[in-house]
Parts: sequence; structure tokens; C-alpha cells
Amino acid sequence: MPHYERILITGAAGRLGSQLRKGLAPLARTIRLAGREPFGDLAPHEEQAVFDLADMEATIAATKDCDAIVHFGGAPLECEWQTILDSSIRGSYHIYEGARKHGVKRVVYASSVHAIGYHEVEAHIGVDAPVRPDSLYGVSKNFVESLSRLYWDKFGIETACLRIFSSFPEPADRRMLWSYLSFADCVR
Repeated sequence: MPHYERILITGAAGRLGSQLRKGLAPLARTIRLAGREPFGDLAPHEEQAVFDLADMEATIAATKDCDAIVHFGGAPLECEWQTILDSSIRGSYHIYEGARKHGVKRVVYASSVHAIGYHEVEAHIGVDAPVRPDSLYGVSKNFVESLSRLYWDKFGIETACLRIFSSFPEPADRRMLWSYLSFADCVR
């Protein structure tokens, strides 16, 4: 029996989002796939919401009737500031506003190693290490982590921020092994 009625996945067409699409299917009666382009074939338990995260009204509408949001959408890497601002920063604010307005109490957010990327590679850091973004992309991840804390403190919206280091079908080299997150582990 599914745990949720409906889960929204932003960035559902991306490398990790497409894995979550399959992996989260047993957890919900309906998976709402969100992206900027229409999805191809939908499984019987899937529905789509086509919009840009920068569009506040459309983003908030996509959160309606959802029990949880898996927020993997936004700029996937360092790029032009306007793109980061619109899709990652504004878009994430829109997601949290939608969650607040529609009573969604759980968000899983794809943060990144870039939120702490300026620590030396050899340094052993803990979860309480200060943020040290290594790019504007990393700054956007710090912003959303802070935003998630605000929405917990003010509105009781629980967020798991996943600082993903590297996630590919297989590790590319030996060095990647220390930071590797398999697709299966990401879904779990």
C-alpha cells in the first residue's frame, strides 16, 4: 500500500530525477512529474506538470494535492547568474510557498557538494562545518538550505537536504569512490 497519495518530482527529466521517477513509484498512488518540456509516455500512476520553476503561479499550482515534494529541479550546474537566480533561487522559493499554501509537510531537496566546495579536499569536515560555496551554483544551494530551515521554523515543513557529491551509473575513477552515490542509493 502506498505511503503517499501524490509525490511531486521537480527535475523529473534530469539524470537523477528520471531515476527517482521509477524508484519512488511504489511509495505513492500518483507521481506528478514536473519539467519544462512535456514527458513522453506516462505510466498509469504518473501525471505531468509542464512549467518553468521561475513561474510562481504555475509552480504553486503544481504543488496542489501533493503529500510530498522531491525537489531536484533548477540549474544543474554553474551557469549564467540569471538562470541560477530564476530557476534555482526563485524557483525554490516558489516550491516552498506552494508547499506552505497547500499544506505539504515534507520536501526532499537536492543540494550539492558545491555548497561546501571551498573546503580543502584533504580536510575532514562534519555536518556542522561552515558553508563555503565554490560557485554561484553553490550559493544557490546554500540559499535553499537556509530557506528550508526558515520554512521548518515558521511553518513546520520538514526538509531533507541531500548534499550530493557525485551520482552517475558507475564511478568514473578511483578518486570518485569517496564521494560516489549510486542511483539506487539516491532513490533509497
